[in-house]
Amino acid sequence: PARLARGEQADVLIMVGDALTQLEKERWTQPGSRVELADSPIGMVVKRGAPKPVIKTDADLRNVLLQADSFAYSDSASGRYVSGQLFKKLGIEEQVKGKAHKVERIPVASEVAQGKYALGFQQVSELLPVAGVTFIGEL
Repeated sequence: PARLARGEQADVLIMVGDALTQLEKERWTQPGSRVELADSPIGMVVKRGAPKPVIKTDADLRNVLLQADSFAYSDSASGRYVSGQLFKKLGIEEQVKGKAHKVERIPVASEVAQGKYALGFQQVSELLPVAGVTFIGEL
């Protein structure tokens, strides 16, 4: 979006869905030309050796988040979803304010592996390669 705003021309845009949706609304793209190329689900990790929470349902996830001492999410699109939509969907925005933390520029799982946060949320592809955590599952 920043490059287009500077006047750069593009024949094809490959970007996160939310950003592309905004460009569509602002008529920066050709109507009807959008094609989904990939899906990058958000997942959750805990520190290796920690109890494995169950997150199969929204109610499970809600309870896990309310009971957790702390959790982290990335500063990328997945983090914007977690902080801007997921907490609202689960009805826990106010309850998690003090324990939800945005991690900038580094993998969330690395912070969980060091014990800084009890839970971590990010795209699965970013979580899996990090040592010292256990992958719990996709949201």
